[in-house]
Amino acid sequence: MNGRSLILLVLMSMLISCGIYSFKGALPEGIESVAIPLMENRTSEPLLTEEITDLVINEFMVQNLFRLDDEERADGVLEMTLKSVTERANTYSAEESVSQMRITLDVQVELVRRATGESVMKKNISSWGIYSLEDGERTDGIEEAVNKLVEDISSALLSGW
Repeated sequence: MNGRSLILLVLMSMLISCGIYSFKGALPEGIESVAIPLMENRTSEPLLTEEITDLVINEFMVQNLFRLDDEERADGVLEMTLKSVTERANTYSAEESVSQMRITLDVQVELVRRATGESVMKKNISSWGIYSLEDGERTDGIEEAVNKLVEDISSALLSGW
């Protein structure tokens, strides 16, 4: 057996033994496609909902989690609501002044069966980010929190909640 044949044999056995792995989500029965409308905003942060919605849609497209469709044709609608954005001191310096802040985003995520309006899955997700008052900006903390939030939403849908 020459080297090429051996490599081919090894690759084929790895493919057969591992199978093909997919990141497809665990949508409930009867839901093959999902629409993701603009997130509802119940906060005083006007730009966050559009950013989060765009990032969730992008994550689903990149990871090929579900077939995305418009609201009129999709089997399910992923409704998201930004319920609150809170900030609090996270770390104090030796002089007992605040050196880092923690921003927390609280979001309600609900998968609704479009045809019946039935809530199939519903979950509250909280994600946070930290920024330094000395050399960072508030947007750094928001960006960290938003990225974690998108990962948490994706994970929740993949696991079937």
